[in-house]
Amino acid sequence: MDKSSTIFGNPISPGIVQKAERQKKAYIKKFGDDTKKEFVLLSRRVESLEPLGIEQLMVQDASAEIGGDWKKSDLASDPNALVVGNIRMGFGHYRISMAIASAARAMGKNPYWFDLHSFKDTTGGKIIAHLNSLYSLGSRLSQKYALFNSLYWEPLNSEGFRKLSYNAADQNMWQPMYGPPKRLFTAVWNGW
Repeated sequence: MDKSSTIFGNPISPGIVQKAERQKKAYIKKFGDDTKKEFVLLSRRVESLEPLGIEQLMVQDASAEIGGDWKKSDLASDPNALVVGNIRMGFGHYRISMAIASAARAMGKNPYWFDLHSFKDTTGGKIIAHLNSLYSLGSRLSQKYALFNSLYWEPLNSEGFRKLSYNAADQNMWQPMYGPPKRLFTAVWNGW
């Protein structure tokens, strides 16, 4: 399914769509393709987050044995479930997601922590780890070299990442790892 030709109803130019397709092919070549793989959604309580009542979510190959304190998650059976999506690429993302989970709990919801960066064995997890390493490198360079920061890094972060055309490749790469229930509330935060 094409997810990059329109984003939130906004048309994206054919050139940007082609670029997104090339990027997707390059990532699949580098990190593999698990779109045909069947995953199961697991959850567990997190002791350090017990005051917030957060359960952590994880995906696992459906053929693998469930280990530790993980259990199959049935989000559809929890009428108060609220999935808090997070990519944990820096503390800003983490803090905002934690605030959303805290507010959800205060409103009587049961927050489930969906941290894509923790899915190390999935194609998406590998891509996020790769992008995180690039972002960390750029961040370190921006602190070391003022010219790099003012001419490249700051404009990229303040304007570049906000463009819908920049996000076309991200939209095209996303492959659902599980089929969420249709009536599931989800809060996904990627603040910059």
